[in-house]
Amino acid sequence: MIGFLFSRNVPQDPATALVNIRGGERDGGQEKNYAAAYKELGLDKPDFYFSLVPHTYPRTLNVISSKTERKKIKQLLTSGLSYSIIEQALSSAESEYLRSTRLQALKASARKSSGFFFPKFYWHGSDNQYHHWWSSLLRGSFGKSYVNGKEATAVVGKALIWTSYIGLGSLLFSFITALLIGFWLAKHAESRRAELLNTILYILFSIPIFWLATMMVIYFTTDDYGSWTNIFPSVGIEVQPGKSTLTQVLSNTPKFILPIFCGSLATIAFIARMLRKSILNEMQLPYIVTAYSKGLSQQEVLRRHALPNALFPLLTIFVGAIPLIIGGSVVVEVIFNIPGMGRLLYNSIGVADWNVVFCILMLTGFITILSYLLGDVLYAYVNPKIRFA
Repeated sequence: MIGFLFSRNVPQDPATALVNIRGGERDGGQEKNYAAAYKELGLDKPDFYFSLVPHTYPRTLNVISSKTERKKIKQLLTSGLSYSIIEQALSSAESEYLRSTRLQALKASARKSSGFFFPKFYWHGSDNQYHHWWSSLLRGSFGKSYVNGKEATAVVGKALIWTSYIGLGSLLFSFITALLIGFWLAKHAESRRAELLNTILYILFSIPIFWLATMMVIYFTTDDYGSWTNIFPSVGIEVQPGKSTLTQVLSNTPKFILPIFCGSLATIAFIARMLRKSILNEMQLPYIVTAYSKGLSQQEVLRRHALPNALFPLLTIFVGAIPLIIGGSVVVEVIFNIPGMGRLLYNSIGVADWNVVFCILMLTGFITILSYLLGDVLYAYVNPKIRFA
């Protein structure tokens, strides 16, 4: 419902956007095309299942396509004039000046006679904009892009392939690297090397990703500062006309090394430090003493007893990372010029392509709900103390 309210109160007029996509006045006058587009999009229907309005209002004012006309009529209705009187005056054959003069006179008399508006309830049934809006969402239809006229789902679907590829790569790289580092830090907790590495991780976690990504692009994708600095491929995607999106994603795999690296550093630092702390906390519990009393070595105690229990809090991080994979990283994708969900969202907001924006927001919201449901199932599966009941 909040998404619907946002979609109906955005700056851009969807009917105007539809007219522009179809070429403006090619098929007729601008006003005629606008009215046709307004009706085609269902904007002439009531907003919701019911409405509660002053008694002077009709069932709906949405049948009037002109915003200026609607605003003028609302002002007249607020003064106390009934809609039937206003409609009769506006449809008369008199000149614009005479109609305006007569409406002003009626408006003045109405203001003197009554200042009270009792509420009136209208039931519109299912033939309303909200019902058609969420029904289309259930069918997977979010309307057309205001930029290129393509289905919003098709536009988002292509961007999702790019984002998923990078997101899955970042997730695997982050968790595998963080588990190895975190385990090593816990095993050598008292050593100076572990303290130094722990400090480095703390610094990496505090570095803003946009600054890190920018510095990496400037100094490590070119030989301007020496041949040894040209380590990673340059930013940007090599577009291959006629190829499928998946084929283009796979062919640009070397371009994703640096984005995945930059997007994973903060996550690696956070998970590794959390795992280290979690393992050290587990090592203080009584069952660890029992494990040592059985003659197990420190390596075996850490790997077979402390580590499995220490991994349980990481489920929350893993579940929370799934929506990030789908939603994409605006910073990484914009800096590295990757046509994923993050950059698409950023660009769509900039050009007021709201159908695409709401498609992305609803998709990520739905994936978030599913991911946390998955997290609840995993909690109950890995921890016998938790039950679905």
